[in-house]
Amino acid sequence: MKTLKTHVLLLALFCARIPAMAQSDSAAVLRQAVSFADSLDNAFNRDNWKDYIALSYPGIVQYYGGAEAFRDHLRRSKALAGITGKNKVEPVQLLRQEREWQCVMRKTACTSIDGRNA
Repeated sequence: MKTLKTHVLLLALFCARIPAMAQSDSAAVLRQAVSFADSLDNAFNRDNWKDYIALSYPGIVQYYGGAEAFRDHLRRSKALAGITGKNKVEPVQLLRQEREWQCVMRKTACTSIDGRNA
């Protein structure tokens, strides 16, 4: 009977730790996602195309015909959009499906049109 109580107690303690581990795990994943998004945004703003392409999804680089073509596309897009300044990156949603994490980020760009903030 004593061993049964010990097993039940150990099982209860183990089960009580699972939500705490999941919370710290999700917090670490969220910090990593924000750091990744910030690195991607900084590489774009500084015209560091080598790092930006290395951080980008390989399928999108291949879609544009390779690293050189993707870099040319990024340069043209940035010039047409007139993007300047630092962007604010913040998490909106974090989901876990099986062994994969998915994070939705919101990027707010500070842009000026005709000398006024937009």
